[in-house]
Amino acid sequence: MMAAVEISDTELRRQLKAFGIDVGPVTITTRSPLLRKLKRLQNEHKGSQPSQNKIDFSPSSPHGAAQTPSEITAPNLPFLVVLWLGITSVVCIVDASFVLLRPHTLPGGKWNYLFQPCKK
Repeated sequence: MMAAVEISDTELRRQLKAFGIDVGPVTITTRSPLLRKLKRLQNEHKGSQPSQNKIDFSPSSPHGAAQTPSEITAPNLPFLVVLWLGITSVVCIVDASFVLLRPHTLPGGKWNYLFQPCKK
């Protein structure tokens, strides 16, 4: 394995792609973070692979392997974000139903009483 600082941009991209990382353009500003990422990935997988050129894409592989639906977890969102999403979902549903159920939701319609609290 060559020292990470001595590798070319093309080699840096190739090695990161071998770890399953989609790399954009390598520029002066992105080179340093990409080198750190490559070094971290090499350290994490140093003892786990028998050969540096061979990559294991089995489901137990931590890089590049597709996850099954049971392995995918929802992100842990802060309470206020969940509350905001819940409130805005209700408002959007009420608004959409008012528009889609016209003319029944307009004054004189059979479902207008449901939307009276919105009238001011």
